[in-house]
Amino acid sequence: MAKEWEGWKAAKIWCDLEQRVHIAATTDALGHICLTIKLRTLESDEKLTVKLSFEAGQLEAMSNEIDALFK
Repeated sequence: MAKEWEGWKAAKIWCDLEQRVHIAATTDALGHICLTIKLRTLESDEKLTVKLSFEAGQLEAMSNEIDALFK
């Protein structure tokens, strides 16, 4: 997402094989990013949905901080 900070057309979607974790990222023409994270259990129909919004200008710093966690 940080490389495409000017936006993208379709939602960027990631999920695990069991569909327990689902992450979708969308952008609008004004440079706003919406990250929707959905978590669900396999044992029941319990679900958690969280929506995070931020500005495209924040992407590079966020990417660098996440990258630093895995070094």
